[in-house]
Amino acid sequence: MSAKGVIYILAAVVIAVLVVANWGLLAGPVELNLLIARFQAPLALLLVLFAAILSLVFISLQALREYAWRRERRSLASALEAARVLAEKEEASRTGALKAALQSELAAIRAQLDRVLALQTTPFERANDTLPPAALEPELVPPRESRGRGAL
Repeated sequence: MSAKGVIYILAAVVIAVLVVANWGLLAGPVELNLLIARFQAPLALLLVLFAAILSLVFISLQALREYAWRRERRSLASALEAARVLAEKEEASRTGALKAALQSELAAIRAQLDRVLALQTTPFERANDTLPPAALEPELVPPRESRGRGAL
């Protein structure tokens, strides 16, 4: 139980004890002047009416606060959802741009690697390229292997 609840319970107990101790006085009629009318009523009835009016005011204010809190919570939730959607779109855009940049970089690296491999042929391969194909003996021609660090 919260401290606020404990305080409310203690206040109710104190009021109940005071009502029981002063019941004779509270049950007796008192004259009340409302500036436009005068009437007599038991003090207990007047106190109960006053407490009821205060309770209604308190409950109304609490209901208005609760309504305002729920409305603010809904607006914050919708703003958070909109920000989440925008962040997801931005992230997708960034990853798409990064993927395209990586693919173009890899294509450029592959092209550069192909050019380097084409320039690094052995003298034997250059001599074989200049000879007519009929002059080459099949068993003397080594198979072409890929050069480099590994297959891409």
